[in-house]
Amino acid sequence: MKKMLELIQPKNGTKYLFFGGKGGVGKTTMASATAVWLANAGYKTTIVSTDHTVSLSAIFNQKISATEKTKIEQVKNLWGVNINPSEATGVFQKRLSGTLEKTFWYSWRFNRYVGW
Repeated sequence: MKKMLELIQPKNGTKYLFFGGKGGVGKTTMASATAVWLANAGYKTTIVSTDHTVSLSAIFNQKISATEKTKIEQVKNLWGVNINPSEATGVFQKRLSGTLEKTFWYSWRFNRYVGW
Protein backbone atom coordinates (compact mmCIF):
# COMPACT_ATOMS: atom_id res chain seq x y z
CA MET A 1 0.00 0.00 0.00
CA LYS A 2 1.32 3.43 -0.97
CA LYS A 3 1.99 6.01 1.68
CA MET A 4 -0.45 8.93 1.83
CA LEU A 5 2.20 11.37 0.61
CA GLU A 6 2.81 9.30 -2.52
CA LEU A 7 -0.92 9.34 -3.29
CA ILE A 8 -1.45 13.08 -3.01
CA GLN A 9 1.89 14.58 -4.08
CA PRO A 10 1.54 16.70 -7.23
CA LYS A 11 4.61 15.13 -8.87
CA ASN A 12 3.94 15.96 -12.53
CA GLY A 13 1.88 19.12 -12.56
CA THR A 14 -1.36 20.11 -10.91
CA LYS A 15 -3.29 17.72 -8.71
CA TYR A 16 -6.78 18.29 -7.35
CA LEU A 17 -7.96 16.92 -4.02
CA PHE A 18 -11.64 17.05 -3.08
CA PHE A 19 -13.02 16.68 0.42
CA GLY A 20 -16.69 15.72 0.57
CA GLY A 21 -19.26 14.53 3.06
CA LYS A 22 -22.18 15.62 5.17
CA GLY A 23 -22.24 18.96 6.94
CA GLY A 24 -20.20 19.27 10.10
CA VAL A 25 -17.87 16.32 9.53
CA GLY A 26 -14.68 18.41 9.19
CA LYS A 27 -14.25 18.79 5.41
CA THR A 28 -12.88 22.34 5.63
CA THR A 29 -10.69 21.49 8.60
CA MET A 30 -9.14 18.47 6.84
CA ALA A 31 -8.77 20.37 3.55
CA SER A 32 -7.07 23.27 5.37
CA ALA A 33 -4.71 20.96 7.26
CA THR A 34 -3.80 19.16 4.03
CA ALA A 35 -3.30 22.46 2.18
CA VAL A 36 -0.97 23.76 4.91
CA TRP A 37 0.91 20.46 4.92
CA LEU A 38 1.45 20.57 1.13
CA ALA A 39 2.39 24.27 1.20
CA ASN A 40 4.91 23.63 3.99
CA ALA A 41 6.34 20.80 1.88
CA GLY A 42 7.08 23.42 -0.81
CA TYR A 43 4.13 22.92 -3.16
CA LYS A 44 2.30 26.00 -4.42
CA THR A 45 -1.16 25.29 -3.06
CA THR A 46 -4.59 26.88 -3.42
CA ILE A 47 -7.46 25.92 -1.16
CA VAL A 48 -10.98 26.64 -2.43
CA SER A 49 -14.08 26.44 -0.27
CA THR A 50 -17.60 26.58 -1.67
CA ASP A 51 -19.24 26.74 1.74
CA HIS A 52 -21.60 29.69 2.22
CA THR A 53 -19.95 30.40 5.57
CA VAL A 54 -16.60 32.17 5.62
CA SER A 55 -14.90 29.28 7.40
CA LEU A 56 -11.58 29.66 5.56
CA SER A 57 -11.38 33.25 6.76
CA ALA A 58 -11.99 32.02 10.32
CA ILE A 59 -9.44 29.22 10.06
CA PHE A 60 -6.67 31.45 8.69
CA ASN A 61 -7.75 34.55 10.66
CA GLN A 62 -7.84 36.84 7.62
CA LYS A 63 -10.28 37.96 4.93
CA ILE A 64 -10.23 35.61 1.95
CA SER A 65 -11.76 36.79 -1.32
CA ALA A 66 -14.75 35.12 -2.93
CA THR A 67 -13.56 35.93 -6.45
CA GLU A 68 -9.74 36.16 -6.47
CA LYS A 69 -6.94 34.10 -4.98
CA THR A 70 -5.82 35.55 -1.65
CA LYS A 71 -2.33 34.94 -0.26
CA ILE A 72 -2.56 33.23 3.14
CA GLU A 73 -0.29 35.44 5.20
CA GLN A 74 0.86 32.86 7.77
CA VAL A 75 1.82 30.10 5.29
CA LYS A 76 4.34 30.32 2.50
CA ASN A 77 3.09 28.82 -0.82
CA LEU A 78 -0.60 28.95 0.19
CA TRP A 79 -3.49 30.88 -1.35
CA GLY A 80 -7.22 30.64 -0.76
CA VAL A 81 -10.58 31.41 -2.34
CA ASN A 82 -13.79 31.31 -0.30
CA ILE A 83 -16.61 31.10 -2.88
CA ASN A 84 -20.17 31.65 -1.68
CA PRO A 85 -22.24 29.68 -4.22
CA SER A 86 -25.34 31.86 -3.82
CA GLU A 87 -23.35 35.04 -4.57
CA ALA A 88 -20.85 33.66 -7.08
CA THR A 89 -23.27 33.17 -9.94
CA GLY A 90 -23.47 36.87 -10.78
CA VAL A 91 -19.71 37.43 -10.58
CA PHE A 92 -18.82 34.54 -12.85
CA GLN A 93 -21.73 35.22 -15.21
CA LYS A 94 -20.37 38.77 -15.72
CA ARG A 95 -16.91 37.39 -16.51
CA LEU A 96 -18.34 34.82 -18.92
CA SER A 97 -20.66 37.36 -20.49
CA GLY A 98 -17.77 39.76 -21.14
CA THR A 99 -15.75 36.96 -22.71
CA LEU A 100 -18.66 35.90 -24.93
CA GLU A 101 -19.32 39.50 -26.02
CA LYS A 102 -15.67 39.93 -27.07
CA THR A 103 -15.72 36.58 -28.87
CA PHE A 104 -18.91 37.54 -30.72
CA TRP A 105 -17.51 40.98 -31.64
CA TYR A 106 -14.27 39.55 -33.07
CA SER A 107 -16.17 36.80 -34.85
CA TRP A 108 -18.58 39.35 -36.36
CA ARG A 109 -15.71 41.59 -37.52
CA PHE A 110 -13.82 38.63 -38.99
CA ASN A 111 -16.87 37.30 -40.82
CA ARG A 112 -17.66 40.76 -42.17
CA TYR A 113 -14.06 41.24 -43.31
CA VAL A 114 -13.80 37.92 -45.18
CA GLY A 115 -17.36 38.24 -46.54
CA TRP A 116 -19.07 35.26 -44.93
